[in-house]
Amino acid sequence: AAREGFPRAHEALWLQATWLLLHRRCLLRGETDRAQVLSSSMASMLVPAVSPAAHLAAEQARAATALHCGDPQRARDMLLRLQSSTLMARCQPAEQLTLLLAIVRAYSCAGDTMTALPLALRALWMCEQRGLDGLAASSGLQVAKLFISLRLSSKAVALLRNVLPVIQTSAPIEERAEANMVMATALLNENSTATSSETLRSAASYLDKAIQAYRLADRHEQVAEACHWQALVANALGDHVRRNATASMLWEAEEQLARARTRPVSLV
Repeated sequence: AAREGFPRAHEALWLQATWLLLHRRCLLRGETDRAQVLSSSMASMLVPAVSPAAHLAAEQARAATALHCGDPQRARDMLLRLQSSTLMARCQPAEQLTLLLAIVRAYSCAGDTMTALPLALRALWMCEQRGLDGLAASSGLQVAKLFISLRLSSKAVALLRNVLPVIQTSAPIEERAEANMVMATALLNENSTATSSETLRSAASYLDKAIQAYRLADRHEQVAEACHWQALVANALGDHVRRNATASMLWEAEEQLARARTRPVSLV
């Protein structure tokens, strides 16, 4: 019914939005085969000269699929080619910064922290200069993840405390889940040799939020990971009832992930 009321002159926008939503849902659910079909279809049907923003989104979808399939080098190369293309001159600053953040994620997933960190800090500074609070918070989250990989967990916690309020109120649900997961990880790593009960309880609170958000987003693999850490924290606190309940949720998430990976490829 909504599509029938959409202006036919802009039907391409409807199609693009539908494809992007379907692609995002497939990645969240771990349906990589279906995501590859959708991203390839988008890239082949959208013409850069007609809609540079749509073509940029389609190419980023292809790179996101490669990244999700465990090929960060290919995703990085695709994004770098896109960044150096003439297409970028016709894109808005927010779109260019979104691409820069995607490049940061690709470098980070490839384990190239020392290349990713300056780019993430640059993205954070540029977003703050332009008043793009949402993208600045996303950039801060990426910087915090890189701090953790460099064993600078205290810096990560301090940064996350600044950006979490923005992420919790305005970011997509999967980013809210990721931010809570990263905060829990930073807290557990901050004093890994002698983690206090107070720190464990704080980490458990963030893990609860992460699990809830990941479940709403159908991110079964991330649900399983968060449940694993929550079970370990509950065991350390001596809360065996919570540990066992979380372990059951972990098994359920793994079963759902296995079903998603064997689902037939379809565009509908």
